[in-house]
Amino acid sequence: MPPSEVLHLLGIDHERLTFYHNGIERRLTNVHGQVLKEVIA
Repeated sequence: MPPSEVLHLLGIDHERLTFYHNGIERRLTNVHGQVLKEVIA
């Protein structure tokens, strides 16, 4: 299960979850994460 789907199941919006690394704000799922709600519903 991709990280974006795990975060969705935990109630966390993967697109808003960010962290700073070397002075740059980054996302855990980068730009490739998508939640497949039909699969996990």
